[in-house]
Amino acid sequence: VEGIVDPRYYTEAGRVRGTFVHKAVKLLALGRLKWETVDPRILGHVQAYEKFVSETGFQATEVEQPIYHTAYRYAVTPAQVGLMRGKITIPEFKTGILPSWVRLQTAAQAMAKYPDDWLGINRMGVELHALGLLDSHVDTALRSIVPPLAEAA
Repeated sequence: VEGIVDPRYYTEAGRVRGTFVHKAVKLLALGRLKWETVDPRILGHVQAYEKFVSETGFQATEVEQPIYHTAYRYAVTPAQVGLMRGKITIPEFKTGILPSWVRLQTAAQAMAKYPDDWLGINRMGVELHALGLLDSHVDTALRSIVPPLAEAA
């Protein structure tokens, strides 16, 4: 995303790692991951996702489903949409430090999926670290500055 993503913090190796972690996490969420097929270089990241699910109770209801926002004419593909503690949640998984633009990414995903109630959706960035550790950050920062945009839809 030109002007939003700072290329100094984006590497080809990170992109490849993220692609493979997303594929493994998708299979795990769908109950089809064969652990013996997971490359040791991404194993910790996938275990961090498993830890996220077990610690939060997150249950994916949709995995990698493309969505089109008809009013603003853009498409997004959230990694997952699901329930966490009874509330609709859109987590965005990263294998590195969460970039600041994740809040824009999850806002766009929530707006496309739930155009009439996107401000009420839990959005969060989740860092899946190589050693099986995780950090998660619930994003509420945009709720106070974006309502006029929602009214324009």
